[in-house]
Amino acid sequence: MLEIRALGNLMILKDGILLDNFGSSKAEAALAYLALEGGQQSRVRLAALFWPESPEQKALASLRVMLSSLRKNVGEYLEITREIVKIKSDVEIFLDVQEFEKRIAKGHLPQALELYQGDFLEGLYIQDSSEFENWRRWEHERLHLLLIGAFQATLSSELAQGNYRTGQSLASDLLKIDPVNEFALSHYIISLALDGKRIDALKYYKHYSEILMDEFGLEPSAETEKLKHIIVEGDPEILSQQIMPKNNLPHMQTSFI
Repeated sequence: MLEIRALGNLMILKDGILLDNFGSSKAEAALAYLALEGGQQSRVRLAALFWPESPEQKALASLRVMLSSLRKNVGEYLEITREIVKIKSDVEIFLDVQEFEKRIAKGHLPQALELYQGDFLEGLYIQDSSEFENWRRWEHERLHLLLIGAFQATLSSELAQGNYRTGQSLASDLLKIDPVNEFALSHYIISLALDGKRIDALKYYKHYSEILMDEFGLEPSAETEKLKHIIVEGDPEILSQQIMPKNNLPHMQTSFI
């Protein structure tokens, strides 16, 4: 089985053995792109993607060298003709991105986190290929927001059920991924306060405010400032009303930046 793990540093494994002799990062990136974008691309498309500044014939010549490396390493999984490059339909391939999306869709956040070893193609940069870099950044942002959305939905659900310590853990994990996520901050301090830890909640609010100002020159939003005053007043009923119901979550809740 071929495994393509693109969440975190790109790793390609065949029958459990890491393949690290592709000769160039473009060959590895091309395999990941091919697998994630439908399994088939034309030679002309791949040449233009990875060598956009080169004349077509020179780009196609560079592509031939890259395809030679792919044949050597994973040739049994590919069909390469004079016109197209495709992944064979009858081979077994594991794509962590696809499995991650399936687990998120099923609401299985802990299992999805097992796959999320880092941001999409973390550390990979293909010099002189702006189109590939645009695709990589787009996928990175899409998957990042998918993860954050799953965190927010699960967090809101847990707090609505009164599972405050689970909520604290989820909010804390989300803040590690996105340190200035306002939703995570709000629900973290709510869960602390409802768990009888008002002082800790106010301390964290202060810590969060300092991070915002020191790193971005920003202050917490008016809504978050209002939440701080609600915590100071200490009315648990009003505080509980600040938990955003799962079905009222915004379509895309991002951080301040």
